[in-house]
Amino acid sequence: MLGRDYDAVGVVEYRRAALGAAIVEAAICAGGEGAALKPNEDALLVVLPDEDGEDGLALVADAHFGPEAAELAVAVVAAAWAGAPRAVGVEPAGALLRLVRLAQAAIADAGTESETTLLLAALWGGTLHWASVGDSYLYRLGGGRRTRRLNRADRVWLGARLVVPVHQVTRLGRFDLLPGTRVLLTTDGIPEAVRNVSTLGPRQITAALDDGGDRPLEALVRAALARGGEDNVAAVLISVPGGDEALTSGSGGVGAWASAWRRLLGR
Repeated sequence: MLGRDYDAVGVVEYRRAALGAAIVEAAICAGGEGAALKPNEDALLVVLPDEDGEDGLALVADAHFGPEAAELAVAVVAAAWAGAPRAVGVEPAGALLRLVRLAQAAIADAGTESETTLLLAALWGGTLHWASVGDSYLYRLGGGRRTRRLNRADRVWLGARLVVPVHQVTRLGRFDLLPGTRVLLTTDGIPEAVRNVSTLGPRQITAALDDGGDRPLEALVRAALARGGEDNVAAVLISVPGGDEALTSGSGGVGAWASAWRRLLGR
């Protein structure tokens, strides 16, 4: 989903699909009245897992100086992931770092002044692996743990101005998707609904999601609009069921990812 296609002020484009007992949501918005003169330069991507429900991917990107860098990142990651999500013998962290390198190369080769954050999350065997460049945000909520942001927000971006090797600016991590876990990937328009001001901390994000009924991510985006809405928003929320319906192979959760993503994308 590219920002240029969703540029109406105050309008939240929202999609939701069931993954067996689990839920995936995606939302993109140009922002509120405070962002009325700013083009929507955010983007997000979800990629269909295979028939066994493995190798699912989510991505958010926040460009500036034009949307081109985010759009190039989405295009190159989608193409590379479709071709070969994981080469034999390559660890998930290495595969994600390869995607970041490909995105940087595509942006640099295009000769654009645009640059972008890139936050990737991929599911392999019940473990979520992530890679992050820049100041988009990854949160883990629930699963018996307090809400916390997992990645550091760095003021560095993919693009022509990046003068160090990609691996030096890419943060990597992983965690198990325990029962009751929610995973939020978002550009900075949610936590910084007023530019460069932390208006929605982990506690406020959790509360907005909890109060959102059956559309928690949409409720969170609207909370950001109500708090200022001065920036674009692109976000993906994955909600893992608790108890016996946890997202594990054979549970009806992971195995349903392929058809669920097709419904999400309208395919």
